[in-house]
Amino acid sequence: MKKLFNQRIFLICLLVTLCCALTGCFHMSMNITVKEDGSMHNEMIAVGAEIMKDDIEELRQDIIKNNKDVKVEPYKDGEMSGYKFVGDVSSIEEYAKNNSGEDKTTTQEYRAVKGWFYDAYSFNILNKGNKEMNNSEDKEMAKAMLSDIKFDYTLNLPYAADMHNADSATNGNKTLYWNLAETVTSSSDKSIRAEFKIWHKGHVFMTVAVIIVLLLIAFTYFNKSKNANDINEAKKYKNWDSIALLLAVILGGMSGYMMFSTPKFSDNTIIGKAPVTQAATVNNTTSATAQPAQQTPSNSAVAKAEQELHQKGVQGTVLASSVGHNGSGYLSLVKTNNGQYQIVTYDTKNGRVGITPYDRNILYFTDKKPQGTGNETVIFNITIQNDIHDNDKNAGAWEGSNHNLPVYAAYKFDGGGNLVPGMLTTGKGVKPSHYQEYLYETRNVDTINLFLTEMMALQKNIADNKVTLP
Repeated sequence: MKKLFNQRIFLICLLVTLCCALTGCFHMSMNITVKEDGSMHNEMIAVGAEIMKDDIEELRQDIIKNNKDVKVEPYKDGEMSGYKFVGDVSSIEEYAKNNSGEDKTTTQEYRAVKGWFYDAYSFNILNKGNKEMNNSEDKEMAKAMLSDIKFDYTLNLPYAADMHNADSATNGNKTLYWNLAETVTSSSDKSIRAEFKIWHKGHVFMTVAVIIVLLLIAFTYFNKSKNANDINEAKKYKNWDSIALLLAVILGGMSGYMMFSTPKFSDNTIIGKAPVTQAATVNNTTSATAQPAQQTPSNSAVAKAEQELHQKGVQGTVLASSVGHNGSGYLSLVKTNNGQYQIVTYDTKNGRVGITPYDRNILYFTDKKPQGTGNETVIFNITIQNDIHDNDKNAGAWEGSNHNLPVYAAYKFDGGGNLVPGMLTTGKGVKPSHYQEYLYETRNVDTINLFLTEMMALQKNIADNKVTLP
């Protein structure tokens, strides 16, 4: 089914206009099932009170218009009535192509890493909060009148998820559930993130069978070499035994590495990408005859960074950026919509964004040069947006789905003046008294090292753009 998440626009508008005097007037649930062959079965239920009958009917017509193959049937939930929408998609790739995009309420991004033993997938869906609920009066109204609104998302997988940020996980991490009601009744954003594999069982069995055959061949020739009467014949059998055994070991080792290594999701693995709206990439102007600004290399880089960060949910104006300096990502100095400054790390290699509050001492930490052959150190915090509870989950502190990591980083400079990262340690809480814990996740190390190594390139762009810092 195409763009089911876009029906959330309908939900928010409906709630704002009709639900101010109602409680629990609308329920919406989405149930996505991924099958072993990679196809998908999707269900969406939308029910509401009698007063919303016409609006739900309008929703039905809109879904049918955009999804010709969808099956629709009446559905009741207590005193509420509405419809159940059912559709099937032949592959995750097709689903990603149909559903990727950005609108006022969601940004959807899907990635895939294909392999012999499995295909690995990453779902990353940002559900933006209801900006109509952005002041205290609105929040109190939402709390009082919309507390029973239900809006949830369930992802059913054929195999256990490798990583996820679900509110709850059952069935051995194969059924993941997110409660998204807060994105309707408040201005809070919430993300859906999951990484999982679709195993190619036929390829696994085939590879195991080949290894077993090679071992049997090796064993057979080993016995023949032991029982041979002629020394030359025994030597020949021994050679075949060694070749078969070596091939079995090589194939087994390569298979083990391919099966158990962590898939690397990057921008190159995106199969469904949210387009950036024009409004996010240009400055508004009230002049009907205004001409577009000429793009110099410096402001062109800033515009590119602003586009990409906006797509990742980072709102604000990019003042300077190191984009283009490192193929694995870049740093940007961002002024948020409320006037705060942030140092934003975009790790394109791992598809992650980290935010560090602006501090001039941190921005120019490279001014501290190590003495002799020793290391210098810097302490800072970086909050990974929409992170997953992984092997570093106990480090730092969680702020909803965002992971605030305190970092104690050693560094030095090589003969060419390039910064070389050293040991990284962390601790518990936002401001730990001791930084004695190691980081276990490679991607966390990647993101933090990117922050360190790109800082001087960001400093240069700040100078080039003549940015005035607080």
